Amino acid sequence: MGNLLMVIALVGICLAWWVDHNRPKLEAYDIQGPVRVTFTIRSSPNSKESGVIKDIDGIDFHGTTIVLHKEDGGQVLASSSLIYFHWSRE
Repeated sequence: MGNLLMVIALVGICLAWWVDHNRPKLEAYDIQGPVRVTFTIRSSPNSKESGVIKDIDGIDFHGTTIVLHKEDGGQVLASSSLIYFHWSRE
């Protein structure tokens, strides 16, 4: 009886390990790349900055910020200062 319980426990552990290592990957970002982003932000009361960022790996929306992920780093944009934000697939 003890040997049977040991075999069942080992099969359960092996099955749990296999399921954990073979599950489909979750989407890493809210929007998957490659993406091109065009944006305009208000940097001070009287000035604006615009930009275009190409080859973005993904975009994450976190409450009051938008995070643009690239292989060599990224950029964080505050939603409260955005005047214009547009993304499109490349």
